Amino acid sequence: MKANRRFARFLRVAPTLALASAASAAAVPASAETLTAQDILEQFNDVFTTTFTSGHDVQGRSVAGTITGGAQFYTQGYGGDAPPGSDFQAVNAVDTTAGCNGCKINNGGSLNTTGTNAASFIFNGGGSAKQNEPAFVMSDFTVPLNALESTLSGLAANNVNPTDTNQYYFDANHVYNDGIAVFSVSASTLQTAATIGVDVGSASTVVINVTGSSGFGFTPQANFTYGGSVSSQKTVAQHVIWNFEDAGSLSMDRDWSGAFLAGRAAVSNSVSIDGFLYAYSFNGSGELHDWPFAGVLPPTGVPEPSTWAMLIAGLAGAVFVGRRRPRDPDRVRPNALPGTLRLT
Repeated sequence: MKANRRFARFLRVAPTLALASAASAAAVPASAETLTAQDILEQFNDVFTTTFTSGHDVQGRSVAGTITGGAQFYTQGYGGDAPPGSDFQAVNAVDTTAGCNGCKINNGGSLNTTGTNAASFIFNGGGSAKQNEPAFVMSDFTVPLNALESTLSGLAANNVNPTDTNQYYFDANHVYNDGIAVFSVSASTLQTAATIGVDVGSASTVVINVTGSSGFGFTPQANFTYGGSVSSQKTVAQHVIWNFEDAGSLSMDRDWSGAFLAGRAAVSNSVSIDGFLYAYSFNGSGELHDWPFAGVLPPTGVPEPSTWAMLIAGLAGAVFVGRRRPRDPDRVRPNALPGTLRLT
């Protein structure tokens, strides 16, 4: 009975929810796109939920809650390649601070803010400061990326971890039908490696789930190696995902390649990170190099906003029709007691 009452209450508010969802959708500029995790990894180089602070070069498309520092942003990726097309600008932020005076956007890129722009950006190549072009909120990015972290963490490893910490080479011998190879390694073990390499092999995506207690810290000691028995830097950067779902901090003082998922972590670097980076916050003393993700991702099971809107609208319509249906005075309903009938 309680479940029935709860469902009835939901049905009463469903029409209101449907109208609110439709109004919300209408308020979003037509140019704004609904982003999936795949879209984000391909179109953006970095996503920071809260604060982005750096005085160094950043390649590719960026998004952050707040931008400060004196970074130089480049729309071109590593090696001069342009990132895939997007409705978003080169640099996107909810707010920018006065600490970003002297920030530069090169190659004709523009700045887009949805809140306060207190910075004085220098635009080289014809870009400009824009407002709500497109409109967005950080959850447009964090929801699909957090879902991706969770999905990847739930994948069972189908490859054996390396055993030689001097040459800690991940060899993707086995892939699932969707082309994904999975490893699972503890952060404490990974920190002992002296040299790291990844042989992507026939895999489209190599997922390396890095595990530890909630809020664990990670500081690598290894240097990456490329070529020979392992894949090239470009292949690793575009086809390997390091999933640090439970990490609280990453201190990257070694050059590292691949896409980083660390949505709960405060990340810092003193050398370059080559590939996509998702973090709670970033304080950088090294460059961020853009290598657009080129692998495949498993389904995350997160409905798009338009799907939610259609579902709610459909329920609201069913309720409306049900309420307007006339009652049949001769309809017979079973009584609560077996063997008896009552007329309604």
